[in-house]
Amino acid sequence: MSAYRFPNRAMIEIVAPCAKLAEEPEMGLFAALEPLPALGELDGDEPAAAVRVAWWEGGLYVAATVVKNGPIAVNRHEPLRNDCVAILINTQPGPDQRRPTRSCWQFLALPRGGGNDRMAPILRHEPFRYGPPQRKPDDADMAIASTEKEDGYTLEMILRRSALGDAELSAGLEIGFEYVVHDSQWGQETWASPASVPVFDVPELWGRLELSEGQADPPSKRKASRRKG
Repeated sequence: MSAYRFPNRAMIEIVAPCAKLAEEPEMGLFAALEPLPALGELDGDEPAAAVRVAWWEGGLYVAATVVKNGPIAVNRHEPLRNDCVAILINTQPGPDQRRPTRSCWQFLALPRGGGNDRMAPILRHEPFRYGPPQRKPDDADMAIASTEKEDGYTLEMILRRSALGDAELSAGLEIGFEYVVHDSQWGQETWASPASVPVFDVPELWGRLELSEGQADPPSKRKASRRKG
């Protein structure tokens, strides 16, 4: 008789707290925030990425620290073939959302590939394959910074409300959230959705973040730069 194995993450509803900031942060905040729980461990996977998220009334801050054993490689034309972090957000999650709606947003972040020297990070809005048309965010709607070390890199992103369809953000609100980290050496890592499912196409598989009331606003280091690329 054949045996069927369902990933543990597919069997539970995931809601994680999201710390509140007093105002839009400067880059360098990630070291002071707790990462999201490493849910891949539920399925026996060893995480290679740590993602941190915080919010303020004007938007979201997201930071992804990725461990690498080799050189950084990016593909500006097909980002998910090499080193890339995809951030998926649903500002109005609900049951039975089997296709992205107008409240769903996808952003792709690359540690390199922008600027004249192709060394600047890139952050861009990416339409969903099966989603409705959306207004493309302007450069001023978001910002990115990248820090590289011998064992990997950290990408920090500012996603202002204007990049999320001017969604209202308030304490107690739950938003859909998922990340997909793709690495040129070890493959793909996801958060709430098992990597074996069509995570980009089915918002009901994403986890959720509950926007917390209490503020966590530690000192920060350098100001956000506008998107490059």
